[in-house]
Amino acid sequence: MDVVAYVGSDISWNMPLYQQIAQAFKQASAELSIPVEWGGDWKTLKDGPHFQLPFAQYPATAA
Repeated sequence: MDVVAYVGSDISWNMPLYQQIAQAFKQASAELSIPVEWGGDWKTLKDGPHFQLPFAQYPATAA
């Protein structure tokens, strides 16, 4: 899923804001024992607004 950082009534793409959001996601992930991956941790394309469940634990299934 993608999230957006609001500063006042404006959307911000400032990466430090997404690092703060990621810290909150990761804390909740640990407390709930639900793994989460953050796009900002990726080695190639840094995708600060993106979070996902790991494919290894949550494989996609055909509908």
